[in-house]
Amino acid sequence: MSDPLRLMFAPTDVPARDLAFELRVLEAVERRRFRRQMALYLMIAMAILGGSVFLTPLLWPVLTLPALPVFLSVIGVLPGLFFAGRQIVSSSKLRRPA
Repeated sequence: MSDPLRLMFAPTDVPARDLAFELRVLEAVERRRFRRQMALYLMIAMAILGGSVFLTPLLWPVLTLPALPVFLSVIGVLPGLFFAGRQIVSSSKLRRPA
């Protein structure tokens, strides 16, 4: 009695999980996420740089005032606020139940 279906569905010794495969997949996912994040940060940095180059002639009177340290500190804090906001948003996405 050789039943082809019985042979096909017979239990085999297959491992429950392939940890090496899982690690390769997770590595590829994280590498892609890292590349996308770095591309986004590069675009933001280029936009800030381009904006500062084009706005420097307009802001030159402001830059010569005694308020220059305040202006520079505000400009220096903005990227930090942006990245902190991204971290808060991404951590809230992780906590949200699916």
